[in-house]
Amino acid sequence: MSAFETKRQAAHMAFGALLVGIGVLFGENALVAFLFACLVGGLALLNWHRLGGRNKLVNGILDSFERRFIEFPGKGALMYVVGALFLVTFSQNLQFALAMICALAFGDGFATIIGVRGMHPLAWNKSKSAEGLAAFIVASVASASLFVPFNTALFFSVILAVVEAIDFPVDDNLLIPAVAVLLKLGVGVPA
Repeated sequence: MSAFETKRQAAHMAFGALLVGIGVLFGENALVAFLFACLVGGLALLNWHRLGGRNKLVNGILDSFERRFIEFPGKGALMYVVGALFLVTFSQNLQFALAMICALAFGDGFATIIGVRGMHPLAWNKSKSAEGLAAFIVASVASASLFVPFNTALFFSVILAVVEAIDFPVDDNLLIPAVAVLLKLGVGVPA
């Protein structure tokens, strides 16, 4: 894996840790406010950049963390914020939302870091590996278990790992939170 992609995944996990920290220290309302501010500020900056505005900070961040072949600059970060905001808003339980932010941050991050080195492609997606799937589950369970019971963390981690390993035409930063919330509401798993 390239140093660039490792840096991206480290930022992915660090942002998730920041969100969890805000939720734990300041509560649900502060987390929603922070995510909403990130969304509005991010949209404003990305639109300004798209219209030709330049800023060393914005350009530096995009150059440091953005993949070259994307639909628009900042898409992944924007989808991450929207997905986390969806989780916190619709989970009906902050502890569950924090657990699923952990799955998104650490499960997805470690799945990429470990998965690209994997030697055993998945039967349903040759571009993903069994090692990445396992890394998602282990990292998700380990971090989500801080907020929900182990069995709940394991149940959601396995399902979300499989969802992440399928190539849906939806960004996984949106897909993982949406599946988690819909599954919780549908199954009624207490958290």
